[in-house]
Amino acid sequence: MADSKHKRYKHNEKHNDTKKDSKVAQESRNVKPKNVESKIHIDKAAKVAKTAIIKGNVNIESGVEICDYAVINGTNGDVKIAANAKIEHSATINGNVKIGKNARVGSGAVICGNVEIKENASISNGASIFGNVKISKDSNIANFATIVGDVDIESSVFVGAHSVISSVTHIDYAEFINNAHNMESRNADSKENHANQNSQNLDSKNAQDSKKLQNLDSNILSPTHNPIKESQTPHHNNTKNHITIGANTYIYNNVSIYGDTQIGKNNKIFPNATLGTPPQDLKYNGEKTTLQIGDNNLIRESCMFNPGTQGGGSLTKIGNNNLFMAFVHIAHDCIIGDNNILANNATLGGHIVIENYVNIGGMTPVHQFVKIGEGAMIAGASALSQDIPPYCMAEGNRAKIIGLNRFRMRKIMERDIIDSIDALYKRLFSGEQPLRDLAAMELEVAKSKKNPHIIKICEFILESTRGIPFKRGEND
Repeated sequence: MADSKHKRYKHNEKHNDTKKDSKVAQESRNVKPKNVESKIHIDKAAKVAKTAIIKGNVNIESGVEICDYAVINGTNGDVKIAANAKIEHSATINGNVKIGKNARVGSGAVICGNVEIKENASISNGASIFGNVKISKDSNIANFATIVGDVDIESSVFVGAHSVISSVTHIDYAEFINNAHNMESRNADSKENHANQNSQNLDSKNAQDSKKLQNLDSNILSPTHNPIKESQTPHHNNTKNHITIGANTYIYNNVSIYGDTQIGKNNKIFPNATLGTPPQDLKYNGEKTTLQIGDNNLIRESCMFNPGTQGGGSLTKIGNNNLFMAFVHIAHDCIIGDNNILANNATLGGHIVIENYVNIGGMTPVHQFVKIGEGAMIAGASALSQDIPPYCMAEGNRAKIIGLNRFRMRKIMERDIIDSIDALYKRLFSGEQPLRDLAAMELEVAKSKKNPHIIKICEFILESTRGIPFKRGEND
């Protein structure tokens, strides 16, 4: 009889334990944990982990999943997380942040400031986004990438792992690291409390979590907290800089993009390229200057492009459909046209103008202020210090004109036009008269005959500031 009562007692105890476990499990699925405040709206169909911390003005829509130890802080703005978005383990969202439908914020990612992430965008594990940032739909920010400042990323852009996109060029990194350490310590405390939750009363644990949240330093990753120290910057204001990355641009791992840089659509930027860092000019004193890159360019490994300087127009401009092979350097205030090819280690000094369909061979330096005309070709391992007119070929150290780029001319000109240009060059470079005098006479004839190609060549020679290098006669 005693054994029967004992068995019934054990059965009832087991049944009660099962009910208790079921109740705890049901509570763990509760979409509104107790460590939140009344300003928060969480849809009933959302899933919020009990260890997540949510505070301030937060709106979480249907189907959203907030995972363990995530921090959603709307005390410095309004946080809105649209339907079916996912905020993964230990991610932090702070400020005036909008997360679009089906977007994903990876584990350990930090989003802070006035940030908008559109639908289907993905912010991968460990990525950091600070400032006034917009990431358009279907874009992907890979692991541990950093985006800082005033940045617009258009649709379907990929930013590779460990890449840096920053319109801000002066940061107090010591303070930045300290803030990150404080947030990491908070997450560690939260994990420790979770490990001891079985031995604590649930209401007591929630009260402790709320107290911790109240004690968070309001400066930690706050969008109103400016990490830029005025004493560390030149006289200008870095916040005026703006970065735009055009749609369908693919940025590989370890790329750095800085300053005031505009990049167009469908570009591919390969590992270790550095774009927009301050110009290598001793006269530069922190003025706002710009790097502008067009569409459909291939920028290969370890290329370096600098923005302009105040004395040179404040702009470095690159056109469309160009190929820049590995280690190409484009210095400040250069103007590059369309459909050009610069081979490996081609190096441009400042203030250089390259027109369209130019081909510069590998290991070739070009002196500052040089101009290279349309369709010209410069042989590899040359050194160019003077201007090269349209459709010319040049080689040597120092490079001199050796003929015409007939390969390019045959693609765009009829045979009679090619013959007329060939005859023109023979007259110009005969050495019988000064080059400028001949070019002026040929220009008058070309204008009377309305020959645009001859007009272009003659005007180029007359406007040259560096001189035209050729082998016969004097260079005027």
